[in-house]
Amino acid sequence: MYKRGIIAALLVLVFVAEAFLARQFYIEIVPFPEDEWWMTVVNNCLRDLLLAGTAGLLYFRRNRLADRSKRYFPVVVIGVLYLLIAGFMINQLSLDKGFLTTLAVLTGLNNNIILVLLTAMCYHKWAITADEAGLFCRLFLYRSDDDF
Repeated sequence: MYKRGIIAALLVLVFVAEAFLARQFYIEIVPFPEDEWWMTVVNNCLRDLLLAGTAGLLYFRRNRLADRSKRYFPVVVIGVLYLLIAGFMINQLSLDKGFLTTLAVLTGLNNNIILVLLTAMCYHKWAITADEAGLFCRLFLYRSDDDF
């Protein structure tokens, strides 16, 4: 019950902060654009909640992060490079830093590292030599139909 009260207070605090910042952004426009103000407030609140949820998941798994970073180092490299490239693109294209942009970056991060993660998992699970992989490729590519 105590945790729910803290979470509710934080949600209200995030909403108030985003409402104040959006009001400061739109204050000079007469008449005040209330619809755009609400859209900005909701968009930024959803972005903040998404980032807080992601940070919370990482925080609660913090004991495993060091081990996973060592074991799946190529995934970490690909993830960091993707985040740097995404940040550069958002900056160069002057994209809105709202909910959908944040969601797209996190989704792209997942999609770009899934093949590297799958490869790393297979390598750790079934370590094969290059000769065995080459033999498999030759048999797969040059098989004849009468083999089956």
